[in-house]
Amino acid sequence: MTILRKPMLRRFTAALAFISLAINTAFANSNQVGIAPVATTTLKESILFAIDRDPSISQQAAQLGIGQAQIDEARSGWMPQISLNGSTGHSQTTDSSGSLKNSAAWGLSLTQLLYDFGKTNNSISQSSAQRDSYRYQLMGTLSDVAEKTALSYVEVKRYSDLLQAAIENVQALKNVEQLAKLRADAGVSSTSDELQTRTRIAGMQATVAQYHAALNSARARLAVLTGMQAEAYSPMPANLAVEPDSLNRIDYSLIPAVMAAQNMERSAQYGVETAKSQHWPTLSLKGGAHPLRIGQPFLLGRPDTAQYRRTAVSGGRGFSSRSAGGRRTGHGLLSGRSGAFRCTAKSLRRAG
Repeated sequence: MTILRKPMLRRFTAALAFISLAINTAFANSNQVGIAPVATTTLKESILFAIDRDPSISQQAAQLGIGQAQIDEARSGWMPQISLNGSTGHSQTTDSSGSLKNSAAWGLSLTQLLYDFGKTNNSISQSSAQRDSYRYQLMGTLSDVAEKTALSYVEVKRYSDLLQAAIENVQALKNVEQLAKLRADAGVSSTSDELQTRTRIAGMQATVAQYHAALNSARARLAVLTGMQAEAYSPMPANLAVEPDSLNRIDYSLIPAVMAAQNMERSAQYGVETAKSQHWPTLSLKGGAHPLRIGQPFLLGRPDTAQYRRTAVSGGRGFSSRSAGGRRTGHGLLSGRSGAFRCTAKSLRRAG
């Protein structure tokens, strides 16, 4: 069994993180029409072009921006809320001092949340965990795209070397055929040696055709991933050497799929806490200025009130929210385990 060296993995992960920050997602899909011919390319260039070309990366980068916007939206719950209100139409108010006829009213009010027993803070934590889950999903997609590109690049180099070796083998067999023909003409040996050599040449030529078709297929796959068709491919970097090691030394907690699932679980747990806190009251302070147009006089009112709000009956919405949050928590745990299993399966396939 073989895995990549840990220092190389850390450098490769850091490079992918830097690439994800440097790529302009708006430009990522603007020039994806056609495949450009190039003279030569390297593994690093192929991975960079594949990351810039893959649409799922742009989609998940946009999803990460949405997650950050959701955090800002949740944090706005602690900010003062300014509202404008107004009304028009005839109304009449009667009290002990007499009757007042109102024609129109408008005003400005300011509401500040004081304490809500964790509703807003849990919502912020839930959005933060969800944003982190989006980030790790993006890292996983970057790793998957880089892996597919690297494997396609290795396939191109592999079939190129096999094709070259098969062509050289055909030439060597032709030299043997010429020698066998000379021996048969001189009467030293029978013509069976020459016939056997021709049979081996025909078989090797079929192998050459097979390798040539496989090479064209690998080049086409790499061209689809990178958007460019190279005439020559540089050798593989020397620091990608592998060494035998045990799968037990892999730190599965650092796999992006596992980290994304863990944050999805945290987000679901905060969602459960938010649903539970809906049964607690909300305290806020409200003040405002309300100029009132009441008949001919012009009055100005400034009510300053403390508000208390608590949900008594929600028609089962709180229970449904907690149940949904519990299901999302279980889904996050299963996703993390399946991500670790997929990584193990990939390592076993490579080792095999």
